Amino acid sequence: MLGLQYNCFKNYVENFVLDSKYSAHADEINKLLAPGNPENGEIVTDAYADDCEWHNGDENSSCETVDASINDVRIIDDRFLEVCESDYWYGGGAHGNPGRSERIFDLTTGEELGITDFYSGTEEAFKTLVAEKVKEDYQKDPEKYFAGSADEAYSEAYESASTESSTIMWEQDHAVYYFTPYDLGPFASGFIEVALPYTELLGTNHLTRIAE
Repeated sequence: MLGLQYNCFKNYVENFVLDSKYSAHADEINKLLAPGNPENGEIVTDAYADDCEWHNGDENSSCETVDASINDVRIIDDRFLEVCESDYWYGGGAHGNPGRSERIFDLTTGEELGITDFYSGTEEAFKTLVAEKVKEDYQKDPEKYFAGSADEAYSEAYESASTESSTIMWEQDHAVYYFTPYDLGPFASGFIEVALPYTELLGTNHLTRIAE
């Protein structure tokens, strides 16, 4: 006789909605932010909530939960909207997997932007800057890293960093690049963050699109 493994999924998702007073392109931005947008991934509804209650009483069942919330929202220089999202997946065990992502939009055009819309340097130069900042941070607090030396931390950060990443927060005068747990350090270290001053990253003291 074959044993059956039942799985249930429970999702909690928060969604930010931009007021039209902030942008004539609010509807376009809200469409991009909507949970049902295929670009944001499939959202599981609560259509099978009764099944989940039934599964919870079965020894062969398991339940995966995903909690996604809006961690912060900011407008930079009355031009750019940044929405900071966080999520936590749990499927059993001592702890789940936390995640974060940052999404930035141009309020004057409705476009969603990425690092290369602001940064005009090479991929190598970007990776080098992030790695140098990680090396400096390692020298201040090596205990939160897997690496056994500052040079090793530099190498691991260099390999991981990318201009295609969404793990970058945009502030008024600097950006913050971060690594998720297990990228450079153990779960207990949380997200490892390093500040990237705009003067070093963009060659200016404020956030500006390179096309301008």
